[in-house]
Amino acid sequence: MLILNNGVPKSGSTMVQNLLRKAIKPKRPSEEWQNPDWTNPSILPEKIKPFMESEEYKKAQNVLLKMHFEMGPDFEFLCDNNEVKVVVSWRNVPDSVLSFFHHQIRRGRTQMEDKLNWLETRGRRFARRTIDHKKSWQSVRNCYLVQFESLLEGPDKEFSGILDFLEIHISDQERADILSDTIVQLSDGERPRDGSHIRTAGQSRAKLELPQSFYEEFEEMNKEIFSLA
Repeated sequence: MLILNNGVPKSGSTMVQNLLRKAIKPKRPSEEWQNPDWTNPSILPEKIKPFMESEEYKKAQNVLLKMHFEMGPDFEFLCDNNEVKVVVSWRNVPDSVLSFFHHQIRRGRTQMEDKLNWLETRGRRFARRTIDHKKSWQSVRNCYLVQFESLLEGPDKEFSGILDFLEIHISDQERADILSDTIVQLSDGERPRDGSHIRTAGQSRAKLELPQSFYEEFEEMNKEIFSLA
């Protein structure tokens, strides 16, 4: 089975990846297929179909890939495919944008002093991307949507839902141990860990750190992403 962990950046997809990796111990694609720029196992979207046709894939029991692409005409072969399961994580728009901004700082692609300009340009485009990504996968039968905030608030329920969707069975104790080792949250009053991939560990900071006009704009966009059933 091919499992695509396919949320947009900063949507909780790394947390989902770690949960699934510990639950199923998946096969890692060989160097021939891997995207060299990624720490987590990933391949370029255009390589998915040839990978699935390869002998390497046919001999593997479960393969888990971390991806960030929208569903579109080029990927219709993934729909209703019993060999493919897609888990799409999503997050509220203001915190998605803020988290992506700090992610871009870590990667040297912007700096704190350029925050307003970044929000006006890349921030707005990324906000739109978060909505369009979720919308593109919304009606795909073999896709499971998981909200990042819900995963933090009810990790056992949400993780169990993902495992049920994937038809993967582990014991209650294994599930509890995986959650204990994986779910990271900041304690009350703890400051964000600037420079860390899990800077806020799910703590909502958008209202505190975004200029009010941008916060209100992205909150308005939240209505659209939450309205997607």
